[in-house]
Amino acid sequence: MKKSFFKLFTIIILSTLLSCNNNQKKTTENNQNKAKTVEIAQLNIPDFMEFGNKYVGKKISIEGLVEHVCKHTGKRMFIIGNTPEQRVQITAGKNIGTFDVALEGNKVKVQGIVKEKIVDEAYLLKWEQEVKSGSNSENFKIHDGKAGHDEESADEEVKENLQKINALRKQLKEKAVDHLSFYSIECESFEILK
Repeated sequence: MKKSFFKLFTIIILSTLLSCNNNQKKTTENNQNKAKTVEIAQLNIPDFMEFGNKYVGKKISIEGLVEHVCKHTGKRMFIIGNTPEQRVQITAGKNIGTFDVALEGNKVKVQGIVKEKIVDEAYLLKWEQEVKSGSNSENFKIHDGKAGHDEESADEEVKENLQKINALRKQLKEKAVDHLSFYSIECESFEILK
C-alpha cells in the first residue's frame, strides 16, 4: 500500500511540475509575440511639437489638415492642428514618391518615422555658400510650408534663403545654444480621413 501511495504521490508531483513548466513556456512565448508587435505612438500636433525630440527614429501616427503641398517637388506637405502655428512638415518616404497638390484642404492620418534636422553654424555656413554660389540644393533648405514659395524667382529665393539663414543665426545667439533642432515626419503611409 505504501508503494502505491508513493507512486501516486510521485505521479501527482511530476504532473504538477510538468504543468507549471508548460504554462511557463506558454507565458514566455506570449511575451515574445508581444515584443514583436511594434507600438506606434498616436500623437496630436501640439504634443508632437512639444515632445518630438523623444520620438526621433521612432514610428508615430499623427492627424492634421493638409495646409500646403510643395508644388515644385511634391516631396513635402505641411499639416496643421487647430492653428496655423501648429505646423508639421511631412516628407515623402521611399514608398510614397510625391504628394498630390489635391491633398490640400483634406484631413489626413500619417504614419512615419520622426526625423531631426540639426542646424548649427557649420550647417548655416554650408547653406550660405550654396545659396551664394547659385547651387542651392534641397539639402540645406529649411521649409516653412508657407504658400507662395513655389512660384518665387531665383533672385527672390536667394534673398529669402539668406534671410532665413540670418534669422537662424539670430535664434542661435539669442537662445545661447550651439544648435537648433527641427523635427519632421518621413511618411511611410497616409490616408485621407472623412
